[in-house]
Amino acid sequence: MKSKDLSYAGLAQILRMRLLPQRKPLNNTKDMKKLFLFAAIFLGISLSAESQITYNSYVASLMGNVSGDSLNKFVRHLTGDTACMIGGAPYTIASRHYSKQGNAKAAQYILERFQSYGLTSSYQTITSSLANVLGKKTGYRYPNQYVIICAHFDNMPSTTTAPGADDNATGTAAVIEAARVLSTVSFPYTILFAAWDEEERGLYGSKAYADTARRKGDSIIAVLNFDMIGYDGNNNGALDINTNTASTPLANDFYQCVTLYQPTLVPQITTSLNGGSDHQSFQQKNYQAILSIEDNSDFTPYYHTVNDNYSTLNRPYFLKMAKAGVAALVTLAGNYKLWTRFEFTAGIEGMWNGTVQVQDTVRVYLRSSVSPFAVVDQAKLYLSNTGYSSVNFENLTSGNYYIQYGHRSAIETWSFAPVAFTRGSSVSYSFITSASQAYGNNLVLKAGRYCSYSGDADADGTIDASDGSLVDNGAFNFVTGYSPLDMNGDNIVDGSDMIVVENNAANYVEVIRP
Repeated sequence: MKSKDLSYAGLAQILRMRLLPQRKPLNNTKDMKKLFLFAAIFLGISLSAESQITYNSYVASLMGNVSGDSLNKFVRHLTGDTACMIGGAPYTIASRHYSKQGNAKAAQYILERFQSYGLTSSYQTITSSLANVLGKKTGYRYPNQYVIICAHFDNMPSTTTAPGADDNATGTAAVIEAARVLSTVSFPYTILFAAWDEEERGLYGSKAYADTARRKGDSIIAVLNFDMIGYDGNNNGALDINTNTASTPLANDFYQCVTLYQPTLVPQITTSLNGGSDHQSFQQKNYQAILSIEDNSDFTPYYHTVNDNYSTLNRPYFLKMAKAGVAALVTLAGNYKLWTRFEFTAGIEGMWNGTVQVQDTVRVYLRSSVSPFAVVDQAKLYLSNTGYSSVNFENLTSGNYYIQYGHRSAIETWSFAPVAFTRGSSVSYSFITSASQAYGNNLVLKAGRYCSYSGDADADGTIDASDGSLVDNGAFNFVTGYSPLDMNGDNIVDGSDMIVVENNAANYVEVIRP
């Protein structure tokens, strides 16, 4: 069911209001997709004067993993265009109408996809013939707070064959693809991937879930509903973001994600009356929820007919719509509109052998750009064998900060100058490309990589005889395992570690700070 009354277009503010054309004549009260009311009820929708969301390269990289081939495969399976494997046997889904066997088979198909991605997967059984399909990825910081990405999988008409490609194999495929792409990524908030049943009868599946969630007091911070996202007859990239007054902040966030990550799409925020789609089940329970749907004025002519086939879809548009949805999901579930992502690369002299670096931890500090250079934020990072790691700073405000890092056996090292950080975006900094990346050029070139000096065993900021004495005693006493005396990371303190210390002590290596 999709029913919208008014559209408000504009990037920064409302420029005008217009009545949308009538979608289809009203045939019956149950078929709400054909309901279109001209009304004098105006809900004010506006974008924030200042964007809360900025482009984030990590969000973009995850969105880039969305595959058109994968999306199309899911749609072809769900529409019966191509046979698929369900329960270990080939099956062709001829219809997903609630009264047909294909409806239950489609639910099983979705469940098996969620299970194959390692999600906590289940049916929410409501009646003997009504079941939602749920896949959950638990958040590591806020496991009891949910971001829901959803779509209904049932379809129309009630004939033996009912492909339902645009309505709503496209939305369902976008949810499955989001699960595939994000199943191995950790998020602070829990993501629920949901496929609702019997939307066409009156939002039955989503109403049952929303009712239960409100009764239990579940914390749902956002619901992103996708319904009919595959038809763009005039190739203008337009889409509607359907909302109500209470969900306006979420609609604005989604609008910004679309314009940032899929700039050739043209979103417009619209308001809803009674009926519509599954997002309204959550709105009615006072959760923020929005609908992403193709432009109402360029609506599929194959709606609710046996001709709503895979071949009628605008596949490039469909891919962009799915990608925009994933970008918004990652932004919300990852809290990237508030966090700052930092990508860091460093070399450790003793740990780098010219090919790989021993994997180890470093402590990174972001410091004020003015004396006394107070610590503003910090993180413990585990460097890969390439020297790379990343972290999300949750409380960092926009500003310029020195980057300082330390390692168990290496000299403390600072960035050559303060680095600009913008809250909600990504920053990348590498110390391995040039000595000038460090303050005072305090790096050593080893086998093609600039590294921090190893040998500061006592962490006093100077590599000298005291460090040599510690390493010498460690070697004499056959010290093994994880130790600041082990300069090359082989878990043995011996003469090879002593050579590193002696070389740098002879060159009077010490910390150079601003």
